[in-house]
Amino acid sequence: MKWRGHGLNSSRVVFLVLLSILSLCTINTQPVKPQISEVIYIASNGSVYSSTNVTVPIQRVGDLYVFNGNVIGYSLVVQRDNIVVDGAGHTLQGQGNVGIDLSYRSNVTIKNVQIGGGYFYGIYLWYSLSNVITGNSIGSNMGGIMIENSSNNIISANTVTNNENGIMIYFSSNNTLRNNSMDNNYNFLVYGTELSHFVNDVDVSNTINDKKVYWLINESDRVMEPSIFPDLGCLILVNCQRITVQNLELANNGQGILLAYTTDSTIIENYIHTNSNGIVLFSSSNNRISGNSITKNHRGIQLSKSSKNNAISTNNITNNGEGLYLFESSQNIINENNVTNSQIGIGFRESSDNMIYHNNFISNSRQVYDSHMDVSSVTPSVNFWDFSYPVGGNYWSDYAGSDWKTGANQDHFGSDGIGDTPYIIYENNEDNYPLMPFGSPPAVLIVSPENKTYTVNHVPLTFVVSEPTSWMGYILDGQANVTIAGNTTLSGLSIGSHQLVVYAKDIDEKTGTSETIHFTITQQSEPFPTTWIVAATVMGVLVGATILVYFVKVKKTSGKVEK
Repeated sequence: MKWRGHGLNSSRVVFLVLLSILSLCTINTQPVKPQISEVIYIASNGSVYSSTNVTVPIQRVGDLYVFNGNVIGYSLVVQRDNIVVDGAGHTLQGQGNVGIDLSYRSNVTIKNVQIGGGYFYGIYLWYSLSNVITGNSIGSNMGGIMIENSSNNIISANTVTNNENGIMIYFSSNNTLRNNSMDNNYNFLVYGTELSHFVNDVDVSNTINDKKVYWLINESDRVMEPSIFPDLGCLILVNCQRITVQNLELANNGQGILLAYTTDSTIIENYIHTNSNGIVLFSSSNNRISGNSITKNHRGIQLSKSSKNNAISTNNITNNGEGLYLFESSQNIINENNVTNSQIGIGFRESSDNMIYHNNFISNSRQVYDSHMDVSSVTPSVNFWDFSYPVGGNYWSDYAGSDWKTGANQDHFGSDGIGDTPYIIYENNEDNYPLMPFGSPPAVLIVSPENKTYTVNHVPLTFVVSEPTSWMGYILDGQANVTIAGNTTLSGLSIGSHQLVVYAKDIDEKTGTSETIHFTITQQSEPFPTTWIVAATVMGVLVGATILVYFVKVKKTSGKVEK
């Protein structure tokens, strides 16, 4: 069933909502308001009528339709080609899916209309050809102008402000944008699935927050930096080669930087924040993304549609909804990045054989996510999470292992800065050599005493420390700290329960602590009772006396014989 009889049917509405949220991953979006405006139709026969059957302030003069007053509480659906709709500065205000719907229309001009009040899209083009949208003011909607599956349209001199999204171009080619001014949460959004969808004529007369949109097609060997382009606010590179982008601040767009079918380019040391997607690579390979600060985007870095052999390194990717996400992209190297404080550190959808090592994954709600976790029909991604021994893998802030061992098999005693056990990520993915934090305190392991009962009041204190120390000591039963030079003996222990903790400070003054040992001393047993000792003594004296008498008699007997 079509929505109130015009071209935007309910299934497409659902699709568009999901596409806007999922494909672009815009955050903090305003909810679609439940109220639905009534509809004014410009019918295919040229007549004007409304769903309420009341007269509306739109006057027809041939193929010209002019507003002669504000139109409140309505949406406008155009069902006739080759006409001009002139708002004459009046307002079209309502709530619902679309302010002005030009689905399947050709050669229609919409001009001088003030559109706002809570539409999902102010103006919507769906399979629309050769229309002109000019001189309109569009504000306070979910989206300003949506161009989808449409071509050869002209969008010019429109003011698009105070919307969640400004101008959106989806799956559309050969459209011309001139002199449009945008100031929205997310100003300019581009999405496609093939090269032609990224071929539109958009020049620097279009602005976002008073900065210019640079849409480069088939360019090579250019440097985009503030000294050359001080007013650059959005950058789209299509089928380009060897472009260097550096030291720019890019914010409040669908993509801060978009590379589509672009190769051998460098994105370095930019500040990219508050976009839907910070940096997007679409079918783009052999690029380097390095040293950028990428923060407060819904998605920090996205690789899509077979983006391969890209190097992503030394970026600070923090406080994003998702730090990195790979869609159907393989054989990329991701290393030396800080990925912190995001809902997802790194995510995958059917993206295998990427090398991911020497990154810091810190305090992300989910360090790693794979679409297979929620959609079983999606093939799980299998990636390489370490560069073997001794280079190692990644640092994980939620890794619970210790570092007592060294070696490729982690089976020799001694700390090497690598966890002794793998960090398990998900199905067929594990970091075999997770890194321990740099500058972490030494690990202390007590060998003796153990958590058991002893029948003597002196117990050896034997322990090992994972690295060289500048000081060692212990606390027994909560008493004062006792400094020691190494292994010692706990003497004079009283009968009863005891608690022991050993401390060690490394040469960087970091203090490590052992686990608390709980042991007990019981009443000492006597290996031989006193009565037995007395009896044994008496017996010894008697035996000794008997032997002595014997030897005296022998000696006397021997003397008589000699005489």
